[in-house]
Amino acid sequence: FDADTKSTYSMRSKETEDDYGYITDTDLVKTEIDDAWLAALKARVPELSQAKALRFMQEYGLREYDAKVLSAGRRIAGIFEDAAKIDVQVAVRIVGRELLGVLNYNTLKIEDTKIDAKGISGLVLLIKEGKVSDKNAKESLIRYALEGVPPKEFLEKNKLLIDTHSSDVGAVAKGVVAENRQAFDDFRAGNTKSLNFLIGLVMRKMKGKADARQVQKIIGGMK
Repeated sequence: FDADTKSTYSMRSKETEDDYGYITDTDLVKTEIDDAWLAALKARVPELSQAKALRFMQEYGLREYDAKVLSAGRRIAGIFEDAAKIDVQVAVRIVGRELLGVLNYNTLKIEDTKIDAKGISGLVLLIKEGKVSDKNAKESLIRYALEGVPPKEFLEKNKLLIDTHSSDVGAVAKGVVAENRQAFDDFRAGNTKSLNFLIGLVMRKMKGKADARQVQKIIGGMK
């Protein structure tokens, strides 16, 4: 670069191997790669996250964001696919949101825990069958991540599973309505917030062992 003329010019040219200082290595031999060998190598490469995300969108109907989150790691992806055999949408919520949320909050990687596909699939099945509340399901995930106790084992041991046939739900609902008659009257007058308030009280008294939809049906049928 010439500062006076504000221009550049070539000082010398490099055109041959000698100019660049290349030295031929006589020990290197020519190698031919045939199609069969290349195909065998490709077959050994695991499905990459980008391809997996695309497959999740096509096979499970996932949104792009959920597909990318669930395909980012092989272990998480495997847990999701096992749980998706039971219920895709529940699997997306439990694995992609609740489980990853618990791990992120506690600064944990899935590899740091004893979490496996069997434990998560068991929880997804309980949720699908309406046997556990969202609150207790999340609590079981926290215990699973921090203590290694599988969700179903934790829920059974602490008697947190929903008993849809229990008469206790009806009795508790009647007691809540009796104690909060004004809220019940407001609900009967069309105030949906009052209904949610009453359902919340019942769920609290039942410690999450009731199905909110069942509670709503019971309260809705009262006079």
